[in-house]
Amino acid sequence: MKNQLNKFLGKKPLIGIGPMSKNCIDATIELSKKNRFPIMLIPSRRQIDFNTGYVNNLTTKKFSKYINNNKNLIICRDHGGPWQSELEKKNKMSLKKAMENAKKSFEHDINSNFKILHLDPSIDIHNKLKIDQILDRIKELYEHCWSYAKKKRKKILFEIGTEEQNGLLESFESYEYAFNKISKFCEINNIIKPTFFVVQFGTKVMEDKNIGNFNNIQNIEELKKKNKEFLKINNFLRKNNIFTKIHNADYLSDKHLSFLKKSNVGAINIAPEFGIIETRALINILKQNNLEELLNRFLDLSYNSKKWKKWIINKNKISKFKCSELAGHYVYSSKEFKEIKKEAIQFLSKKNIKLNKIMYSAVRNSIYRYLKILN
Repeated sequence: MKNQLNKFLGKKPLIGIGPMSKNCIDATIELSKKNRFPIMLIPSRRQIDFNTGYVNNLTTKKFSKYINNNKNLIICRDHGGPWQSELEKKNKMSLKKAMENAKKSFEHDINSNFKILHLDPSIDIHNKLKIDQILDRIKELYEHCWSYAKKKRKKILFEIGTEEQNGLLESFESYEYAFNKISKFCEINNIIKPTFFVVQFGTKVMEDKNIGNFNNIQNIEELKKKNKEFLKINNFLRKNNIFTKIHNADYLSDKHLSFLKKSNVGAINIAPEFGIIETRALINILKQNNLEELLNRFLDLSYNSKKWKKWIINKNKISKFKCSELAGHYVYSSKEFKEIKKEAIQFLSKKNIKLNKIMYSAVRNSIYRYLKILN
């Protein structure tokens, strides 16, 4: 599989799409059939896991079966590791138990033909982590997944690194240190080296914007000047046949995306943007058709989920409506939302308005923008 990916890697960035909803998955499947480059679908454990998840009530196995080995889609695990599942946080699991659960999750991924596993043990609900602790946990997960895949005769690739902007991986020296540690581990244990290394690039998504330093830079020359450290890291990894992965690439302008393309990054991830785009399409159609009662029920359901809390910049400067907009996609699989949508569809169909088609098109168009600019 690495040889197959090498046809594309390094030429244009691959794109990782977070499956925020069934419409998002379906739009990615449709576009992958028309796209000459492979597209990655990158569910986090919060979205889809072996025992839980908020996206269409899909388990890992059901998700893989739904994709049905589409040749232009690469199924990847995003943020696999301890406490990456909400259940592990809620139950305040110990490190030992959380690592066991993470390994079990990866086993289900491997059984379900996931091709790239992102090892991300950067969360610890009990302690503040140091770089060597993260690397030790990466090695433990790495060895377990590799051994299990060999036993099951499955071919897998790895992505390592974190999107947690905790200062542990920022400088060239810190990436060189992490790379050398992982490389030595792989050589000693005769394990394939990682395909992707997540590199912090000043991208950070909060609310419905990218508030990272990268997105605030206005021209190409300034981008080159301010990102010398990143370009140095990127060149170092490329020389060692490892590709840079940029997370949190949502809401970037065409100019900034073009800079990433010219910088020869290996891949970028986009996710929350697609959820909000779809929710806005729903809200707008309900507003335009004076379905205030259904709209208010949806906004209350979304707000009461409290899933917006992790996304807000300042709780004193955000409206209840905005919070509901940010959290809308989290409730799509709930019984209450399905009833709201059913009632909306029944009303709108009388006016020949196809609600799901409108929501689907909004997501599809947003995904297509990234494909068009990058590959």
